[in-house]
Amino acid sequence: MKFLTDIFHALELTVFILVIVALFTLVERKLLSLFQSRKGPNIVGFLGICQPFADALKLMTKEIVFALVFRTTLFISGPTFIFILSLFAWGFIPFHVTLVIDDIPYTLIAVAAVTSMISQLILYVGWSSLSKFTLLGALRAAAQYLSYELYLTATMLLVALFFRTLYIFNF
Repeated sequence: MKFLTDIFHALELTVFILVIVALFTLVERKLLSLFQSRKGPNIVGFLGICQPFADALKLMTKEIVFALVFRTTLFISGPTFIFILSLFAWGFIPFHVTLVIDDIPYTLIAVAAVTSMISQLILYVGWSSLSKFTLLGALRAAAQYLSYELYLTATMLLVALFFRTLYIFNF
């Protein structure tokens, strides 16, 4: 029974995170349109509230065009693993006592390790398409991701040095 409640809590947390990210995206797009003196997303729903969900639905229903030769398994599963790792990193953040993956003493290092795997998956997906242009784009994306990741990890470690712990529950 505990397993089912854990699955329910994980699904609850996943839905919560996805809705919050969608609303943050909407707020960002509204602010950018305000700064640029243009209309923002305002067509779908009242004041564009449903726009992120319409964009997600459009993205999921787009036709996928496959090249003649590519590494099928990695090309298809790579973005799925990137999405799963992104959500998995949120599991270490203690929103509630029951909504956390495990009681890991070095939580900050675990978060940094999980998020650092995403850059390698970006490279693998670019390589698996067998297109030199896709590979160059993946190299550029992975380099940008790594450059931001260095600053994020350094900031997390500075906070850990300030609090003298790598355990996120002590903050």
